[in-house]
Amino acid sequence: MQFFRKCSRTSAAFRTFLRPFCCSAVRTMTTIATHSGTFHSDEALACYLLKELTPKYAGANIVRTRDQAVIEKADIVVDVGGVYDPETNRFDHHQRSFTDTFSGEYDIKLSSAGLIYKHFGKDAISELLKKEGISALSASDVEVVYQRVYKTFVKSMDAIDNGVPQYPDESSVKYVDKTGFADRVARLNPRWNDDTTSADAMFMEAVAMSGTEFKSIVLDATLSWLPARTIVQTAMIDRWEMEFKNTKL
Repeated sequence: MQFFRKCSRTSAAFRTFLRPFCCSAVRTMTTIATHSGTFHSDEALACYLLKELTPKYAGANIVRTRDQAVIEKADIVVDVGGVYDPETNRFDHHQRSFTDTFSGEYDIKLSSAGLIYKHFGKDAISELLKKEGISALSASDVEVVYQRVYKTFVKSMDAIDNGVPQYPDESSVKYVDKTGFADRVARLNPRWNDDTTSADAMFMEAVAMSGTEFKSIVLDATLSWLPARTIVQTAMIDRWEMEFKNTKL
């Protein structure tokens, strides 16, 4: 002990050695806050997109709470807090004043999944492809995949969380739900008479499940649907050009 005390007073190298350990003691972790209690697919996906695919929040600590004091201290808040303000990283949709949709093409209000996807989805897609070792897409192709993933996956979470019927009448369909993802997440909640299962632990399973689902949807859109779309578009353009030439002749 005397040796270390002596070194700490006289050795710049020793002080440099200690600095990372001293700093780590006071460094604060980035925090994502969402609500406690029963969880749903929308905040599970929102937390996954932030924690795993948004570099600014990479590895963040997820806190499930309804304590306003804790919520106010969080770096970003999803699905709780009663505020939608991207400038301060607040992304709740439960307030009566909230009417936002993904775009003018849609009439279904956003859930926390749609909110986070709307603001961070393009970067999340690019980050996922990078992690998978897939060549970066052009900005226009990222936009196409981004729109596709919303329409075929995220939109269903927005609809279900907002109580929108899938079949409002016999002749129309409001959204597509091919995987039953929201129901599968709901089943991860502890049963009412289960006192041994941690809701927070099960929520993290839901976040992981969200990641598996999102990854599958994005890769399918990128590696299968997008190339097929390009082939069809090229064939249609070639046909139009041929018809135009024949008309001129």
